[in-house]
This record gives sequence, C-alpha cells and structure tokens, in this order.
Amino acid sequence: IPELAKMKFGSASEDELVNLILKNGSSKSSGTKAKATRFHDDKSLYTGVYKNGGPSAMDGHKITLSKMTDRSGHNVRGVNYKFSHNK
Repeated sequence: IPELAKMKFGSASEDELVNLILKNGSSKSSGTKAKATRFHDDKSLYTGVYKNGGPSAMDGHKITLSKMTDRSGHNVRGVNYKFSHNK
C-alpha cells in the first residue's frame, strides 16, 4: 500500500489511500448486458452450415505427426498438395 500511495499522491500517505478506497466502496461493473437475439438464441432458426453443426477447417482429415512434418509441395495457403482438395 505505501508504494500505491506514493504513485497516487506523491507521498507514502497510506491513510489517505485507504480512506479513498473505503469511500469508493466495492468494485462496480459498468458493462452492458446483451439483449435476446432471436436468430442467435433460437437454434431452430439456424440455417446453412450452422444448422448442420458449424464449419470445419479440416473437413474430416485427421492430423498426424507424419502430415505435420511433411515438407513436400504446398499451395498458396500453405496446405500440402497431398491433402488439398484443390491441387
């Protein structure tokens, strides 16, 4: 507390800092609470990919050590030609 008092007031006045903390009381949150959104909250209204479980970055490909360490050719996105759909 003395270090905090020195930073705040330029002196090591612990009493002044403690009084300031007690005067302000407990911490307060001023954040907002999201309102209900029909298209987000009601899963029966989901469409497309999200209706079927969401997107997949790997499209069912299992990551193995041999795939991770394979340094053969790759496309502009860095995907190995062996595992890319667009060769």
